[in-house]
Amino acid sequence: MVVASPRVGLGAFILSLAFGLAACGDTSGPRAGLNIVSGAGLSDTVLSTFKPPLTVQLLDGNRQPMSGQTVYFNTNGFVLASPIDDPGFVTDRLPVITDASGDASVWLEAKQWAATGKVVIVAPSGQSVDLYYTVLPGAPARVRADPVDLYVGGTVTFRPYITDAYTNPLKVVPTYQYQSLNGALSITGSGKATGAAIGRGSVSVSAMGFTDTVWASVVPKGRIAIQEAYIVATNLDGSAFDTVPTPWSGRRSLDWSQVNGTFVYDVNASDYRSLISQDTSGHARTVVRDPLMRNEYYPRYAHDGSYIYFTGIDSLTTCWGVWRVHPDGTALEHMVADTLDCGPYARPTARASCTSVAGTSRTSVASSASEPLRLGPTRVSGSLVSFLAGPPRANGSRTTAWGPSC
Repeated sequence: MVVASPRVGLGAFILSLAFGLAACGDTSGPRAGLNIVSGAGLSDTVLSTFKPPLTVQLLDGNRQPMSGQTVYFNTNGFVLASPIDDPGFVTDRLPVITDASGDASVWLEAKQWAATGKVVIVAPSGQSVDLYYTVLPGAPARVRADPVDLYVGGTVTFRPYITDAYTNPLKVVPTYQYQSLNGALSITGSGKATGAAIGRGSVSVSAMGFTDTVWASVVPKGRIAIQEAYIVATNLDGSAFDTVPTPWSGRRSLDWSQVNGTFVYDVNASDYRSLISQDTSGHARTVVRDPLMRNEYYPRYAHDGSYIYFTGIDSLTTCWGVWRVHPDGTALEHMVADTLDCGPYARPTARASCTSVAGTSRTSVASSASEPLRLGPTRVSGSLVSFLAGPPRANGSRTTAWGPSC
């Protein structure tokens, strides 16, 4: 309490009052709520237990210990909390009851990932405190190098690195030794690899007493397209990645003509115009516009680009069969009819039993009563289509092989 004296002036009284108020409002030392006692902001290697344990103290408004209160220790998974008396039990959310001194303590254990661990301590009042911990990589345990793709005659430089037992990279730069393990790939002492032949090349990489085998796919020059939410195109070595916009979703049976530079695919169109041609800029148009055609599926270009072959059904014969049409939509021709799958309710629901159609002339096609005729693609994961033309015949023409959609 500050008392004014009649023997001092007004200025001295105000000064003494200010000092008294400052003394009453001193905020140094512990504060009401959560206070960190020990174990904050530590760093250690993977799977280590941070020491000392994390301890907090909970005080009331008079800065007196609050015992019997539940404090929660929540973690982000890169570190986990465990009870002081049971360090073998770890969890990402641990409640601890404060003791007579208002203290609550936990062990913190690093997981196997080099990362930043986060601990959020929450008091009964809702007050929270965030703490961060650094989890460092462990001791060197492996040498690693990432696989690559390259053309025949192309080169690539391997960039190996050292990791701990849990694949966390280490900031060490040892001297690496390389050795080619087959004829598809040659390697120099600096880690520069050259594609020698199409196939899977492999190289052993050694450093610090550790050895790993890295693989490289040596591929021919070419480009592929992948049918996903949109059309994706990339070179066979993974370079020149590009996306092609398309106005249609639910595309199927993607094919490409190297001669015409266009894709063809089928869609579920409300007007039954199911065959779509599209260039690499995204411009699309309907191929078959004959009003008598009901559906067209499984399109495939002839390698010379002159025709698109497909499975279709028309309103005249009402039979599924093999059709062909020029890419500009002219010269629609019904080549083979599946007379065992006809009628107004005929649908392409079963798998076809067909042999092949070569070039632009029919070789042989067969079907069963339960399996409608269809001209289907050779199935490749991700609807993969090669842009490469087929091998030329002696007369310069190219052969197109068609497979059933099996």
